[in-house]
Amino acid sequence: MRNRLTAMAAGAFLFATACGGDNSSTTAGSGATGGTTTGGAVTTGGASTGQALAAGLPCSANSQCAAPGICGVDGSGNCCAAACITNDGGCGATGCDGNGACLYPGAGTACENDFCGANTLTQRACNGAGACVAGTATPCSNNLGCNTAGIACNTSCASSKDCAANYVCNDGGCTGPQTVGPCSEDDDCFSDRCGIKGVGHCCVGDAGCVTGDPTCGATDCDPGNGACNYAGAGTACGSVLASCTSGAQQDPSICDGKGTCPAPAMLACTPFICGATACLTTCTDNTSCGSGDFCDRTHSTCCDALTDGASITVDATGGNDATPCCSVPGRAPCQSLAQTMKIIDNAQAKNVTINAAVGVGNTWNPSNEVYPIVLGWGVELSAPGLYFYDGADAGTAAEVIDIDNYSKNDTVGYASIVGATHSVVTVGPDEFMDQSLDSSAIKVETGNTLYIANASVNGSYVVQVGLVGDDVYTKTTAITVAGGASLVVGQDKSAGVTGTVTVGNAFDNELTDGWSGIVCGVSKSKGCTISDATLKAGVSSLVIEGQENVDIDAEDYATITLTSNPVIGLSPADAGFLQCEQFTPTPAVQGKPDAYSHGANATAVLLNGNVNMTFDNGTVQCIYGDAFLLNASKNGTPTLTLDNTTIQNTESGVNANAGSATVSNSIIWYNFNGVEQGTDGTNLSSLDLSSGGDGGTTTVVCNNSYESVHGRETPGVNVLNSTSASLNAQNVDWDTPGPDLFSCNAKLTSCTCEISSCTVYTADGGFDGLDAVYTSTGTVDTAGNGTSTADCTAPNAYVCPAGTCSALDPICCVLGPDEFECLPVGDICN
Repeated sequence: MRNRLTAMAAGAFLFATACGGDNSSTTAGSGATGGTTTGGAVTTGGASTGQALAAGLPCSANSQCAAPGICGVDGSGNCCAAACITNDGGCGATGCDGNGACLYPGAGTACENDFCGANTLTQRACNGAGACVAGTATPCSNNLGCNTAGIACNTSCASSKDCAANYVCNDGGCTGPQTVGPCSEDDDCFSDRCGIKGVGHCCVGDAGCVTGDPTCGATDCDPGNGACNYAGAGTACGSVLASCTSGAQQDPSICDGKGTCPAPAMLACTPFICGATACLTTCTDNTSCGSGDFCDRTHSTCCDALTDGASITVDATGGNDATPCCSVPGRAPCQSLAQTMKIIDNAQAKNVTINAAVGVGNTWNPSNEVYPIVLGWGVELSAPGLYFYDGADAGTAAEVIDIDNYSKNDTVGYASIVGATHSVVTVGPDEFMDQSLDSSAIKVETGNTLYIANASVNGSYVVQVGLVGDDVYTKTTAITVAGGASLVVGQDKSAGVTGTVTVGNAFDNELTDGWSGIVCGVSKSKGCTISDATLKAGVSSLVIEGQENVDIDAEDYATITLTSNPVIGLSPADAGFLQCEQFTPTPAVQGKPDAYSHGANATAVLLNGNVNMTFDNGTVQCIYGDAFLLNASKNGTPTLTLDNTTIQNTESGVNANAGSATVSNSIIWYNFNGVEQGTDGTNLSSLDLSSGGDGGTTTVVCNNSYESVHGRETPGVNVLNSTSASLNAQNVDWDTPGPDLFSCNAKLTSCTCEISSCTVYTADGGFDGLDAVYTSTGTVDTAGNGTSTADCTAPNAYVCPAGTCSALDPICCVLGPDEFECLPVGDICN
């Protein structure tokens, strides 16, 4: 029996050993100590102790413990109920408790090495179940970085390498680096650049500052923006001093503001000249500018030369007066003619052509234009298709354009205004026919000459309707030529541009009529001079029409020569009586706007005083008053020479109250009176119709009261001599072969035939029996006369029948076909 138990005990021990054994992941006892197990009993010192020990019981060897046969973790302690984890970085079991459970270090017990990287520390700790696990990663405190071993955060810094990224070490602590501001070492700064030598202020950027030049190099960095602090641009450096000679400026050696002292430059002063040590940069006159250059005094700027005869542009829409040197070749154009003329005056340039342009419409309208526009220095204003109209000033300026010496330096004394053949320049009205209210559209001042071609000029006769009797009339002149001034029509100064000048218009409308066409003034015993260019055959140099007062007013000392087909007045529909008037059935359109004002001197051409006028190859027609009226002044009497000229449909072709008129090779017909040799009570006039013995013939026919618009008391005649002197009517063609010659009283109501036979309206063309008349003691010399082939038939449809008017109202006015009005003596027909 003892032997079986022993065997059983021995078998049980062997089982525990086999199950418990030494295992790397578990702990077990080291076996019996000083004894043997026999038959499943524990023996100590060879003696048996009986059954295997249960879990939790103290033991000293694995063999003592029941399965799994583990005694603690190293063969001592308490028997374990299961194998324990023993090798995980200090977190393994340290034994088993009284219940046989494994005893592990508490959770959070440090184990193995911590890990530190990217300025972040990850600590390891036991989990209380035998494992060493990583904890939560936390940034190193105080902006410190990881130590070199990578297992802990630094606790202080000796350099910026001990700090977290983007932090630097200052005084043993890690702080954020400065972009700018004070610093004491390079690593205080993001750029790792503190000042120039590691002290001062942080610098910005990777590139270093330039420090080579002792004067110009950087001394520090800016505390505000971190830029390199260089000596200011212009700080003297080097050895070269400023100087200026012969139009060249030597700059001094100066810092460039970037750290260097570059070699100084030489600078040409053009268009300025040298000052004391540098080129001038402003000017007050041309002496501050280089040779040939000039000073734009408006902008105190020297401009490149503007040479005589240059061509420049002014643009009312696209120009800019604020641009220095505007309109100078190569520069932007000026906007106004006022500024353009300032530029020309500053440059003292002669004979400059100004090409004017308007971007929108055709009326010259820059808001900064100054009126009058003064043209001097011999300029030629070329403005085809443009209208120059002073609307802004509402008549406060003396004229729209003034031809005058622009300044005391301007002694040239002329200017030109030109358009193109089929695109004339217009002065006075705008493109909508609104009229300027200035006293003249153009005035030529004393000592100056205007050349004008391809142009239209008009004044105004504007009625501002008020209360009854309070209408205001603005009566202005197209062209005023002052005494001592000259006007040349039909060409520019060079005669390179030629063409007709029209004064007024043919609209026959009071709203667009002018008042006076050309007024030729007098100044200090100097009269004006008017002449025309010789144009190709048939082309008129001058056309004047639609002037309510007078077409040409020539005052004392004037000299006027018009020989290139000049025309005054509207054209009649045909040759004959009443060809200017259109009855519908009342005269809504008068047809004779020229001299329509009924003024005492309302006439086409007024020669007043000591005037000399030559009018050749011309036409005067459809005039409400006389064609030529000659009056005396205290300074003398006028002289008129007519040659190859037609005068038709006027009151009197030539009405001379004083002075003399010589008529050659001309036609005077379909007027009220052909010519009148009269007197002003002091002066006797003298008419010579003989063609001056040149072999030519003047025709004076078909002149009769039917053409008069004034309701005359006397019948119209071809030649009337109301003086005591003789009237030379030799070599004249008449409407009858006689011619008829009468002596009559002042009203031509009692006439006596002075020749063998006088005719009254007959089939041979005689009209009223009064071809030639003298009303005093004078005579009419009709030697060598011929007969005209003109048809002098009366316009019976528009003639007051005999007896229409009574003696009380003897003035018979034709209103239309078979319509008449009788007026008292002294009234006139409208």
